[in-house]
Amino acid sequence: MIFHDEDDGDAIRRMDLPPRHRLIAKQSLGIPGDDFRRQMAIKLNIDLYSDKDYVWVIDSDYLLLDFVSESDFFAQGRPIWLMRPWDNEPSLRWRKPTADVLGFDPPHQFMDRAQYVFARPVLQRIREAIPREKIFHPGMPPSEFMIYGAFAHRYTNDAYEWRFVDDAAPSLSYEVNQRPPTYAELDPHVGLSAAAGSKYCVFWSYWILSEIKMVEFLRDACAAHGIDDAGLKAHLDAELTASRDRLIERLCADREAVDADRRAKDEVIERLSREIVAINEDRSAKDELINRLVREIDVINDDREKKDHVIRVLSGGQ
Repeated sequence: MIFHDEDDGDAIRRMDLPPRHRLIAKQSLGIPGDDFRRQMAIKLNIDLYSDKDYVWVIDSDYLLLDFVSESDFFAQGRPIWLMRPWDNEPSLRWRKPTADVLGFDPPHQFMDRAQYVFARPVLQRIREAIPREKIFHPGMPPSEFMIYGAFAHRYTNDAYEWRFVDDAAPSLSYEVNQRPPTYAELDPHVGLSAAAGSKYCVFWSYWILSEIKMVEFLRDACAAHGIDDAGLKAHLDAELTASRDRLIERLCADREAVDADRRAKDEVIERLSREIVAINEDRSAKDELINRLVREIDVINDDREKKDHVIRVLSGGQ
């Protein structure tokens, strides 16, 4: 199953897709909310669109580097779920939102490794236990993987093989950017060799180099597997060039936007400066008026004192 935006449908249909694939436009599902919450809802209801007991849930920023099999994801007949202690600050941002949805504090971080196999019975129990409104509440959203992992760990523990991650050991997945403890290792020189021993990579889709790096990794993975396809190589080279051109265009547009924003701010500063000058000039005029009125009042008071003195004299006073 491939869930896609309607605007991308034609481009995806032109791809060499695997047999028995199914394309589903996300907009056709009628799910409310923003894109992030919409994709959460799709994943937490993925069993409604499949007749399989287990579904490997992946995103568009995954890149397969090698063949995967059931033995990569299962042990003792149960899917493997990796977790880690709450041992770093960045991942804590998911803790409270997940607790708000589930009603309990998740004991571990359940989304450190992108190895997410969802089971139909667990998804059914989540739907029974958690109203959809909790997912679509305003504010910082939780993660669907945190919700699923913490729920399964607490209520269907026997359904999974639970393992703590070992940062020093090779992993089935290699997170190119989002690695502990910072989850922000944006190394522009990272290459396929960093993922040695892993069968697929996960990129941080908001990194401006993600698209280029995905093409580079795929090109190098094909070479590593001895795939000598001139047509594929030409396609990847062209895609790499196009990705670089798009990045340059985007960066230029960003620079123009920054320059335009700077000009707009300069205009605001200039306008405010003129207004301040006008206010100061107006204040000076008001101060002069006040001083003049004070002088006139002093004259009036002095004149009143003189008149009062004349009245007292005429009245026989001193």
